[in-house]
Amino acid sequence: RPPNTPVARFFWRWRMWVGGTFGTCMLEPWETFVLLSFFIMFIFLLVYGIYRYLPSQATFLARRAHYYLIGTDASST
Repeated sequence: RPPNTPVARFFWRWRMWVGGTFGTCMLEPWETFVLLSFFIMFIFLLVYGIYRYLPSQATFLARRAHYYLIGTDASST
């Protein structure tokens, strides 16, 4: 049964949607905890990797693009 307050109803609907879509409603509570822990850890590592790796990779790609398009090294100008 959905809650009465709008905020609680929103989170209840979201929980029901996730449980129905991914089948977490059929898991035991400890299995759901393990599954969500792995998912959160994966998302954290993905965001951390993008945060740490993407700026240096973007700089490298910009230099290579400048070299291939213009013909000179971008660091020499």
